[in-house]
Amino acid sequence: YLRVLPLPGKSEVVAYHSLCGNPVVASPDTLKFFELFREPQEEEAAMKRGVASHVLELFRRNSFLVPEGADERSKLQEIARERSLKIKSGGLVTHLRFFSAYCNFACSYCSVTQIDQLGHERMVSMKAHYPWSIAQQTVDTFLGLARKNGHEMVWIRFFGGEALIDWKTYRRVIEYVAEQTDRPEVEFYLNTNGSLITPDVAEFLKRHQVRVIVSLDGVAEVNDAFRVYPSGKGTY
Repeated sequence: YLRVLPLPGKSEVVAYHSLCGNPVVASPDTLKFFELFREPQEEEAAMKRGVASHVLELFRRNSFLVPEGADERSKLQEIARERSLKIKSGGLVTHLRFFSAYCNFACSYCSVTQIDQLGHERMVSMKAHYPWSIAQQTVDTFLGLARKNGHEMVWIRFFGGEALIDWKTYRRVIEYVAEQTDRPEVEFYLNTNGSLITPDVAEFLKRHQVRVIVSLDGVAEVNDAFRVYPSGKGTY
């Protein structure tokens, strides 16, 4: 199942396992090592012929070398079954994203803007903010899965639209998580256009070590060609 592809204009190649993937950029010297294993042989014999132990370990880790007679397809099926069980049990869940469905900007390239054009004013007038009851239930489920599966580190991100439109709820989420003791370490991220950050919000974000990503499209002339308020005024 080992495959080797040349890199255009380079002496290196890409080696990968056709079932497992695991691509590796390999040097011409590494190719010579592959040749040594065209026929089964002991690792000690390969080392005597110049194959370093760390190269053998790399080959094993990427399934380039397997014991003679090994059924690689069955092994892959076993890995797939284990992963399927983890998916069903929530064992792969380490990230939680909250999405605000609307924004105070109307950037021309944003999918939220396209949706809002079908009913932006209606969404705002309905006060369709993220309810705390749903947010609390979501956090409880997320942290419960993390505890159950022994995750030591998980991530919660607030996204949009514009996340700070739902700041009251998201602030409660951060405080609620901080109050819990039986939980993994949690890193918070906030994606925002920055327009709604007040001194109080900034102080809270800093105190709780929330990582903030602020979007801005260059200088004023470039930014205001795309990033505008619903009125059409530039946001720079």
